[in-house]
Amino acid sequence: MPTIHFVCLVDDEHAAPLAGRFEQVAQLLVRDGKMSSFTVTHDENPQVAPEVDAQLRLTYTTDRDHDVDEVAEITGGMRPHGYRIGVEGVQGSVNQIAMILSRVLTPAADLPADGVQLHREEDFEQPATFPWTVEIYR
Repeated sequence: MPTIHFVCLVDDEHAAPLAGRFEQVAQLLVRDGKMSSFTVTHDENPQVAPEVDAQLRLTYTTDRDHDVDEVAEITGGMRPHGYRIGVEGVQGSVNQIAMILSRVLTPAADLPADGVQLHREEDFEQPATFPWTVEIYR
């Protein structure tokens, strides 16, 4: 069974509910025939390389327009959590399923109807609610 593994920088208050959100989205993917079944496992203490932890913290801080020297203060109440989503019977690509699931972590951008404005897509990017990395194991 392919496994999609997200590591997210999350405060403890939102860690368990985030696992529930992954389950809700996965249920919709089963309903829509994108996959046949899934499992969601929340790991409260995943093995994370120090560089990955540091990058997640830096991303969270700078995406919110804080200075680099504020990383410890801004992210002090957060830590990496792992979410493993096992998927079976995928119709299409596991990468596509991973990107759909990642929408739980990044809010949708409010895009203009004007196509010319859309050429400056970075103007509309939203910071991730919880910075994340993803790996796919087959």
